[in-house]
Amino acid sequence: MKSMTGFGSSEYQDEKLLLIIDVKSYNNRYLDISFNAPGYLAGFEAAMKERVKRVAARGHIEVNIRLKRLESDMDIMVDDAAVQKYMAAFKHIIDVAGLEERPHLTHFLHADDVMKMVRNQDASIYEELLLEQLDKALVDFEEAKLREGQGTLKDLTVQLTSFEEQFDFINSRAGLLEEKIKGSLLSKFEELTGGEFDENRILQEVAVLLMKYTINEEISRIASHIEHFKVDLIKDQPIGKRLDFLCQELNREINTIASKSVMVEVNQAVVSMKDNLENIREQLKNIE
Repeated sequence: MKSMTGFGSSEYQDEKLLLIIDVKSYNNRYLDISFNAPGYLAGFEAAMKERVKRVAARGHIEVNIRLKRLESDMDIMVDDAAVQKYMAAFKHIIDVAGLEERPHLTHFLHADDVMKMVRNQDASIYEELLLEQLDKALVDFEEAKLREGQGTLKDLTVQLTSFEEQFDFINSRAGLLEEKIKGSLLSKFEELTGGEFDENRILQEVAVLLMKYTINEEISRIASHIEHFKVDLIKDQPIGKRLDFLCQELNREINTIASKSVMVEVNQAVVSMKDNLENIREQLKNIE
Protein backbone atom coordinates (compact mmCIF):
# COMPACT_ATOMS: atom_id res chain seq x y z
CA MET A 1 0.00 0.00 0.00
CA LYS A 2 1.29 3.43 -0.99
CA SER A 3 0.32 6.83 0.29
CA MET A 4 -0.46 9.53 -2.25
CA THR A 5 1.76 11.94 -0.32
CA GLY A 6 5.52 11.71 -0.24
CA PHE A 7 8.79 13.56 -0.70
CA GLY A 8 12.09 12.64 -2.28
CA SER A 9 15.20 14.52 -3.34
CA SER A 10 18.63 14.15 -4.89
CA GLU A 11 21.61 16.46 -5.21
CA TYR A 12 24.65 16.40 -7.47
CA GLN A 13 27.61 18.77 -7.55
CA ASP A 14 30.95 18.88 -9.29
CA GLU A 15 33.31 21.68 -10.30
CA LYS A 16 31.03 22.65 -13.18
CA LEU A 17 27.46 22.56 -11.91
CA LEU A 18 24.99 22.03 -9.06
CA LEU A 19 21.79 20.03 -9.68
CA ILE A 20 19.05 19.64 -7.06
CA ILE A 21 15.81 17.72 -7.71
CA ASP A 22 12.86 17.62 -5.29
CA VAL A 23 9.76 15.46 -5.85
CA LYS A 24 6.69 15.95 -3.63
CA SER A 25 3.07 14.92 -3.95
CA TYR A 26 -0.37 15.77 -2.60
CA ASN A 27 -3.74 14.05 -2.64
CA ASN A 28 -5.56 14.16 -5.95
CA ARG A 29 -8.23 12.03 -7.55
CA TYR A 30 -6.13 11.47 -10.68
CA LEU A 31 -2.44 11.56 -11.58
CA ASP A 32 -1.32 15.12 -12.28
CA ILE A 33 2.40 15.84 -12.83
CA SER A 34 3.89 19.32 -13.01
CA PHE A 35 7.47 20.48 -13.53
CA ASN A 36 9.24 23.57 -12.28
CA ALA A 37 12.52 23.65 -14.18
CA PRO A 38 14.66 25.92 -16.39
CA GLY A 39 13.06 26.37 -19.79
CA TYR A 40 15.92 24.76 -21.68
CA LEU A 41 15.15 21.45 -19.92
CA ALA A 42 11.56 21.34 -21.22
CA GLY A 43 12.52 18.86 -23.91
CA PHE A 44 13.06 16.18 -21.27
CA GLU A 45 9.62 16.45 -19.63
CA ALA A 46 8.15 13.49 -21.53
CA ALA A 47 10.98 11.20 -20.41
CA MET A 48 10.72 12.48 -16.85
CA LYS A 49 6.93 11.92 -16.77
CA GLU A 50 7.38 8.30 -17.78
CA ARG A 51 9.74 7.80 -14.86
CA VAL A 52 7.32 9.42 -12.40
CA LYS A 53 4.47 7.20 -13.63
CA ARG A 54 6.48 4.13 -12.67
CA VAL A 55 6.17 5.02 -8.97
CA ALA A 56 2.85 6.89 -8.81
CA ALA A 57 -0.67 6.13 -10.02
CA ARG A 58 -2.59 8.99 -8.37
CA GLY A 59 -1.84 12.33 -6.77
CA HIS A 60 -0.67 15.80 -7.72
CA ILE A 61 3.10 15.50 -8.12
CA GLU A 62 5.48 18.45 -8.31
CA VAL A 63 9.00 17.99 -9.68
CA ASN A 64 11.26 20.94 -8.88
CA ILE A 65 14.60 21.12 -10.67
CA ARG A 66 17.34 23.64 -9.90
CA LEU A 67 20.39 23.69 -12.14
CA LYS A 68 23.22 26.14 -11.50
CA ARG A 69 26.38 26.46 -13.53
CA LEU A 70 29.44 26.86 -11.29
CA GLU A 71 31.61 27.88 -14.22
CA SER A 72 30.72 30.27 -16.98
CA ASP A 73 28.89 28.77 -19.91
CA MET A 74 29.72 31.81 -22.01
CA ASP A 75 31.95 31.66 -25.08
CA ILE A 76 33.40 34.71 -26.85
CA MET A 77 33.42 34.39 -30.62
CA VAL A 78 35.60 36.58 -32.87
CA ASP A 79 34.28 37.33 -36.32
CA ASP A 80 37.42 36.97 -38.44
CA ALA A 81 35.80 38.47 -41.51
CA ALA A 82 34.69 41.54 -39.54
CA VAL A 83 38.24 42.00 -38.17
CA GLN A 84 39.70 41.93 -41.68
CA LYS A 85 37.16 44.46 -42.93
CA TYR A 86 37.77 46.78 -39.99
CA MET A 87 41.55 46.44 -40.55
CA ALA A 88 41.17 47.39 -44.19
CA ALA A 89 38.96 50.33 -43.26
CA PHE A 90 41.41 51.58 -40.61
CA LYS A 91 44.31 51.39 -43.07
CA HIS A 92 42.31 53.24 -45.68
CA ILE A 93 41.47 56.02 -43.22
CA ILE A 94 45.17 56.31 -42.20
CA ASP A 95 46.26 56.52 -45.83
CA VAL A 96 43.65 59.08 -46.76
CA ALA A 97 44.34 61.17 -43.66
CA GLY A 98 48.09 60.91 -44.07
CA LEU A 99 48.55 59.59 -40.56
CA GLU A 100 51.49 57.58 -39.34
CA GLU A 101 49.47 55.54 -36.83
CA ARG A 102 48.74 51.88 -37.04
CA PRO A 103 45.48 50.27 -35.95
CA HIS A 104 45.48 49.38 -32.22
CA LEU A 105 43.70 46.58 -30.38
CA THR A 106 41.38 49.11 -28.71
CA HIS A 107 40.07 50.07 -32.14
CA PHE A 108 38.83 46.53 -32.65
CA LEU A 109 37.51 46.10 -29.12
CA HIS A 110 35.22 49.08 -29.57
CA ALA A 111 34.09 48.03 -33.02
CA ASP A 112 30.63 46.51 -33.39
CA ASP A 113 30.21 42.83 -34.30
CA VAL A 114 33.89 41.94 -33.97
CA MET A 115 33.30 39.95 -30.78
CA LYS A 116 30.13 38.19 -29.76
CA MET A 117 29.24 36.59 -26.43
CA VAL A 118 27.51 33.24 -26.94
CA ARG A 119 25.99 31.11 -24.16
CA ASN A 120 26.23 27.36 -24.48
CA GLN A 121 22.59 26.22 -24.17
CA ASP A 122 22.90 22.75 -25.63
CA ALA A 123 20.58 21.02 -23.16
CA SER A 124 21.55 17.55 -24.38
CA ILE A 125 24.69 17.72 -22.22
CA TYR A 126 22.44 17.59 -19.13
CA GLU A 127 20.12 14.76 -20.19
CA GLU A 128 21.97 11.75 -18.77
CA LEU A 129 22.75 13.43 -15.46
CA LEU A 130 19.23 14.87 -15.15
CA LEU A 131 17.47 11.51 -15.62
CA GLU A 132 19.97 9.73 -13.38
CA GLN A 133 19.36 12.16 -10.52
CA LEU A 134 15.61 12.09 -11.07
CA ASP A 135 15.67 8.30 -10.67
CA LYS A 136 17.50 8.71 -7.36
CA ALA A 137 14.94 11.26 -6.14
CA LEU A 138 12.10 8.94 -7.18
CA VAL A 139 13.57 6.04 -5.20
CA ASP A 140 13.57 8.28 -2.14
CA PHE A 141 10.05 9.47 -3.03
CA GLU A 142 8.62 5.96 -3.41
CA GLU A 143 10.16 4.80 -0.13
CA ALA A 144 8.46 7.71 1.65
CA LYS A 145 5.11 6.79 0.05
CA LEU A 146 5.52 3.18 1.16
CA ARG A 147 6.44 4.15 4.74
CA GLU A 148 3.42 6.39 5.08
CA GLY A 149 1.25 3.77 3.39
CA GLN A 150 2.25 1.19 6.00
CA GLY A 151 1.17 3.57 8.76
CA THR A 152 -2.18 4.05 7.05
CA LEU A 153 -2.54 0.28 6.62
CA LYS A 154 -2.25 -0.18 10.40
CA ASP A 155 -4.95 2.43 10.99
CA LEU A 156 -7.23 0.86 8.40
CA THR A 157 -6.74 -2.57 9.95
CA VAL A 158 -7.79 -1.25 13.37
CA GLN A 159 -10.93 0.35 11.93
CA LEU A 160 -11.81 -2.72 9.89
CA THR A 161 -11.39 -4.98 12.93
CA SER A 162 -13.77 -2.79 14.91
CA PHE A 163 -16.22 -2.84 12.00
CA GLU A 164 -16.08 -6.65 11.90
CA GLU A 165 -16.69 -6.93 15.63
CA GLN A 166 -19.89 -4.91 15.32
CA PHE A 167 -20.88 -6.90 12.25
CA ASP A 168 -20.38 -10.18 14.10
CA PHE A 169 -22.60 -8.85 16.88
CA ILE A 170 -25.37 -8.00 14.39
CA ASN A 171 -24.98 -11.40 12.73
CA SER A 172 -25.42 -13.09 16.12
CA ARG A 173 -28.66 -11.13 16.64
CA ALA A 174 -30.16 -11.82 13.20
CA GLY A 175 -32.22 -14.75 14.44
CA LEU A 176 -33.45 -12.82 17.47
CA LEU A 177 -34.38 -9.94 15.20
CA GLU A 178 -36.60 -12.23 13.10
CA GLU A 179 -38.24 -13.67 16.21
CA LYS A 180 -38.89 -10.19 17.56
CA ILE A 181 -40.45 -9.07 14.29
CA LYS A 182 -42.55 -12.22 14.13
CA GLY A 183 -43.72 -11.83 17.74
CA SER A 184 -44.52 -8.18 17.21
CA LEU A 185 -46.60 -8.95 14.12
CA LEU A 186 -48.55 -11.74 15.84
CA SER A 187 -49.27 -9.47 18.78
CA LYS A 188 -50.62 -6.83 16.43
CA PHE A 189 -52.90 -9.36 14.74
CA GLU A 190 -54.20 -10.58 18.10
CA GLU A 191 -54.81 -7.01 19.20
CA LEU A 192 -56.70 -6.17 16.00
CA THR A 193 -58.75 -9.40 15.80
CA GLY A 194 -59.27 -10.08 19.48
CA GLY A 195 -57.42 -13.38 19.14
CA GLU A 196 -59.83 -14.79 16.57
CA PHE A 197 -57.93 -15.41 13.33
CA ASP A 198 -56.87 -18.17 10.95
CA GLU A 199 -53.43 -18.98 12.31
CA ASN A 200 -52.18 -20.60 9.10
CA ARG A 201 -53.20 -17.57 7.05
CA ILE A 202 -51.60 -15.21 9.55
CA LEU A 203 -48.41 -17.23 9.58
CA GLN A 204 -48.29 -17.00 5.78
CA GLU A 205 -48.63 -13.22 6.01
CA VAL A 206 -45.97 -13.10 8.70
CA ALA A 207 -43.65 -15.15 6.50
CA VAL A 208 -44.15 -12.68 3.64
CA LEU A 209 -43.38 -9.74 5.93
CA LEU A 210 -40.32 -11.50 7.35
CA MET A 211 -38.98 -11.89 3.81
CA LYS A 212 -39.18 -8.11 3.61
CA TYR A 213 -37.60 -7.38 6.98
CA THR A 214 -35.01 -10.15 7.31
CA ILE A 215 -31.37 -8.99 7.14
CA ASN A 216 -29.83 -12.27 5.99
CA GLU A 217 -29.09 -10.99 2.49
CA GLU A 218 -27.48 -7.83 3.84
CA ILE A 219 -25.34 -9.89 6.21
CA SER A 220 -24.24 -12.16 3.36
CA ARG A 221 -23.26 -9.19 1.17
CA ILE A 222 -21.44 -7.43 4.00
CA ALA A 223 -19.45 -10.59 4.73
CA SER A 224 -18.49 -10.80 1.06
CA HIS A 225 -17.48 -7.13 0.91
CA ILE A 226 -15.33 -7.48 4.02
CA GLU A 227 -13.45 -10.43 2.51
CA HIS A 228 -12.85 -8.52 -0.70
CA PHE A 229 -11.69 -5.53 1.33
CA LYS A 230 -9.14 -7.67 3.18
CA VAL A 231 -7.81 -9.18 -0.04
CA ASP A 232 -7.48 -5.79 -1.75
CA LEU A 233 -5.90 -4.24 1.33
CA ILE A 234 -2.70 -6.26 0.92
CA LYS A 235 -2.41 -6.03 -2.87
CA ASP A 236 0.80 -4.53 -4.21
CA GLN A 237 -0.99 -2.15 -6.58
CA PRO A 238 -3.18 0.99 -6.47
CA ILE A 239 -6.25 0.10 -4.37
CA GLY A 240 -7.67 3.42 -3.13
CA LYS A 241 -10.54 3.70 -5.62
CA ARG A 242 -11.51 0.02 -5.24
CA LEU A 243 -11.60 0.21 -1.45
CA ASP A 244 -13.62 3.41 -1.53
CA PHE A 245 -16.17 1.65 -3.75
CA LEU A 246 -16.40 -1.22 -1.26
CA CYS A 247 -16.98 1.31 1.54
CA GLN A 248 -19.91 2.73 -0.42
CA GLU A 249 -21.39 -0.75 -0.79
CA LEU A 250 -20.90 -1.54 2.90
CA ASN A 251 -22.53 1.74 3.87
CA ARG A 252 -25.53 0.92 1.68
CA GLU A 253 -25.98 -2.48 3.33
CA ILE A 254 -25.74 -1.25 6.92
CA ASN A 255 -28.19 1.56 6.14
CA THR A 256 -30.62 -1.10 4.95
CA ILE A 257 -30.11 -3.07 8.16
CA ALA A 258 -30.80 0.08 10.19
CA SER A 259 -34.05 0.64 8.30
CA LYS A 260 -35.22 -2.91 9.05
CA SER A 261 -34.05 -3.27 12.63
CA VAL A 262 -36.36 -2.97 15.63
CA MET A 263 -33.60 -3.78 18.12
CA VAL A 264 -31.82 -0.94 19.88
CA GLU A 265 -28.58 -2.86 20.27
CA VAL A 266 -28.47 -3.61 16.52
CA ASN A 267 -29.03 0.05 15.70
CA GLN A 268 -26.23 1.01 18.09
CA ALA A 269 -23.91 -1.43 16.36
CA VAL A 270 -24.88 0.10 13.01
CA VAL A 271 -23.92 3.57 14.31
CA SER A 272 -20.49 2.26 15.35
CA MET A 273 -20.02 0.60 11.95
CA LYS A 274 -20.86 3.85 10.17
CA ASP A 275 -18.26 5.65 12.31
CA ASN A 276 -15.68 3.02 11.34
CA LEU A 277 -16.54 3.40 7.67
CA GLU A 278 -16.24 7.17 7.86
CA ASN A 279 -12.80 6.87 9.43
CA ILE A 280 -11.76 4.33 6.79
CA ARG A 281 -12.92 6.57 3.93
CA GLU A 282 -10.97 9.50 5.37
CA GLN A 283 -7.84 7.36 5.42
CA LEU A 284 -8.47 6.14 1.87
CA LYS A 285 -8.33 9.72 0.57
CA ASN A 286 -4.57 9.48 1.06
CA ILE A 287 -4.09 6.09 -0.61
CA GLU A 288 -3.20 5.44 -4.24
